[in-house]
Amino acid sequence: MSYDWKEIMKSKSIKELFEIATGRLHLDKEAMNAAEDELKNRNFSLDNKEPIRNNIEFESLVKEQEEEDFRLKNSLLPPIESKYFSKEAATIILLMIGVLLILFLETSMLDKIIHSIILTSFLIYYVFNIKRKKDRALFRKGRIDELKKLL
Repeated sequence: MSYDWKEIMKSKSIKELFEIATGRLHLDKEAMNAAEDELKNRNFSLDNKEPIRNNIEFESLVKEQEEEDFRLKNSLLPPIESKYFSKEAATIILLMIGVLLILFLETSMLDKIIHSIILTSFLIYYVFNIKRKKDRALFRKGRIDELKKLL
């Protein structure tokens, strides 16, 4: 069976073309040559791999940003933001109120301890998860700006 590799390669991303041209994806020699030709058409050369790697990283970071924006936009949880509190602060306050309510409403001491530990662990996890996401978002934004200057 014969494929029109030149036409197929036009729709491939830089990453896919690079993987095909370098043999990481096990395709025949004709596909590898077509991928290399398409990279040349897009002003990339296998002799200088740094611009290709920068472009692959840029595409990856932009896709990650788009997925994060989509996830935030289509979240099942409604935003709990006001002019006084961010969503994260409001969630932390609600979890802390939950711990206090458990301490006052539960009957047995064992129930109070167990439920307080569970809610506190959720609180700690949430705080560290917020920090991790914010750090990643800052890194991603800075790296995208840096790569835009290089490309």
